[in-house]
Amino acid sequence: MPGNLVIDPGAAFVNGVVHRFALSLATLVVDQALLSESDVPFEPFTAAFAVDRRLSATAFRDAVGFDSTRRVDMAPASSFFERAAAAAQENGDERAEQVFAVLEVVMRRTLGTLKQAFVRGEGVVEVPFFVFGQLASGPLVGLQSIAIET
Repeated sequence: MPGNLVIDPGAAFVNGVVHRFALSLATLVVDQALLSESDVPFEPFTAAFAVDRRLSATAFRDAVGFDSTRRVDMAPASSFFERAAAAAQENGDERAEQVFAVLEVVMRRTLGTLKQAFVRGEGVVEVPFFVFGQLASGPLVGLQSIAIET
């Protein structure tokens, strides 16, 4: 029976199932922060997204609700996970190393291709950061934080 289930992306998003998944990701990274001058903790991130829409920087910016003056720099999330692992190893923080390793595995298994995105703008110092993927039913799911760029 599970192979025959069809997930309704609208219902999953509206009923909070997608947000609960993002919340479960955030629970993995409690007490962790983005490698930046900020110590802003990670928070759950979700955005409605059409399953048949191509994920581009512009499409992401529109889905998240930023205006056209903001520039989205999007790249594979592998560099985020590599930096997190390197920082944890450098600091001898085995817990953080395991936290980010588990986070990456869980996200890749459920979301497939992962991206990271910085939403920059003229004079913006507190830059929104996202690490996320797309559910097969469409919505974007992951974590968000703030990067300080001076």
